[in-house]
Amino acid sequence: MKKLGILWVLLSVLLMGCQSEEKDLRDMNHTVTFVGFGMEETYTLNELYELPLQQTDSTRLTSTGETIVSKIKGVDVSYFLEKMGKSMNDVGSVRLIATDGYLAEVPRELLAQSKLFVVLEEDGKFLDHEDQIVKSGLIDQRSLYWVRLLSRVEFTEPLPQRSFTQWFFAEPLIDSLETFDFDVYIYKEKAVYLLDILDKIEDDSEVVVMTAVDGLTKVERRPDLVNTVIVLSGEGNPMFTAKDIGKGREVKSMITLDTLSSRVIFTGSLTKSFILESLLGEDMNELVLVGDRTVTVNPKNTECEVVMDVITCEFDSQTIDNVVRMSRP
Repeated sequence: MKKLGILWVLLSVLLMGCQSEEKDLRDMNHTVTFVGFGMEETYTLNELYELPLQQTDSTRLTSTGETIVSKIKGVDVSYFLEKMGKSMNDVGSVRLIATDGYLAEVPRELLAQSKLFVVLEEDGKFLDHEDQIVKSGLIDQRSLYWVRLLSRVEFTEPLPQRSFTQWFFAEPLIDSLETFDFDVYIYKEKAVYLLDILDKIEDDSEVVVMTAVDGLTKVERRPDLVNTVIVLSGEGNPMFTAKDIGKGREVKSMITLDTLSSRVIFTGSLTKSFILESLLGEDMNELVLVGDRTVTVNPKNTECEVVMDVITCEFDSQTIDNVVRMSRP
């Protein structure tokens, strides 16, 4: 009996130790600020716990292709919009900013598909007090929108409707720009500055929208584009990145770079042949192609081919070589 008593005491001590490890060590005075539509409100972690909390199942896809399934507890971001007299239908995008400056912007299209949460707990446990504390969670979407150490949530108004007046093929455009070596992990790859591309097409838009082959859409604002680059070689090129950018903000295998009036098309991410209409982003019956000559075509019936970064298009038995750009008639 004496031995059993000693064992019971030891077991109790061990259990108490395990319980102490699960104590909430987070800084409850950590703040998250919500900004938009002329309003700004800041909440401490303690105050967030006083708001209506929801629990839901979630999945997210990491950059390595791993699917993470978990149960989260937190506040639906729509709650903060309602306090501003708005809803997700009034929002152009949501910018999620961490204490270290890491930024992810959720486009309107994803907000229509998925719920966005301020996550306080995951799988019944408090978040890591050193590198998480509180984070965002976009249900059933990529992990790049799960921003740790969340400190600021900005609601932007919808972008003006994009109406393209000109289209450029990226490869001949970039040939005229200065390239340089850029470190991608342990490799040196060729790159150009993104702002140099915008300067080349003489576009001063304040917003760009990048789309990858797999459908990932990324919104960036011009002030945040300083020192960002498009990597032209190596795995996942063309790739949007920067030296100090978070890995989750990268856009690999880009197919288009849009401003409000222009579209740059990266043919390296395309199949060898394509119908021109599929790249325009608009329904059009006439388009002016500029190459070895200038021709007006119907993009619905124009097939193009990429060989060694040279674009050749064919329409009504006419062949247009070295196509570099397109415009409205």
